[in-house]
Amino acid sequence: MTGNYLLSGFGPRIPIKISMTGSVDTEIKSEFISQGINQTLHRVYVNFNCDMAVVTPMKKIQSKCSKSIYYCRTCYCWKYSECVL
Repeated sequence: MTGNYLLSGFGPRIPIKISMTGSVDTEIKSEFISQGINQTLHRVYVNFNCDMAVVTPMKKIQSKCSKSIYYCRTCYCWKYSECVL
């Protein structure tokens, strides 16, 4: 509470009830990237957005976090023609 950790752990034990709440939103992102002649790279990501809160009798602490996790990658290759225009 004071931000001073020098005397943390000392003193009498005081029981405090703490509850945590939160929610998670997910979004799937897909993108196609050209990789050269007749090649395409397909990437899939999952984006997570978290809202968290810790509630004590004296204080409420809220936090938000976002994370993007790489899920898979596939390279599509096709045959190219024998002639050049």
